[in-house]
Amino acid sequence: MAPLAPSPSFYRRLARHAGLPFVTLDPARSHDPDFQSVNRLAAELLSEPTARRHRMIALAYRDGVVTVAAPDPFDPLVREIAALSTRREVRVVLTSEHDLAVALDRVFGPGPE
Repeated sequence: MAPLAPSPSFYRRLARHAGLPFVTLDPARSHDPDFQSVNRLAAELLSEPTARRHRMIALAYRDGVVTVAAPDPFDPLVREIAALSTRREVRVVLTSEHDLAVALDRVFGPGPE
């Protein structure tokens, strides 16, 4: 039996505790106050293999800063790889594994099983 995935409320509490913003990326929950749509042009700043391998997606690019969502924003490779790949300053926000998977599939198409 597979372990249960953490709930969005778990990720919200984790984000609050860490002092990070939390975002919901699943358009099915666009009514949620934490919903943020993914800007497709920003998302393409990271290649699909990089985004999937390192479990992150670029959401937005504004004023020279790329906002990247990840379910593990404490992984030092997330910020480092995003900065190296985009050659821009990176701001990391927290999202759930589910929302990341939905966003990656919407931007890049269904991923490998």
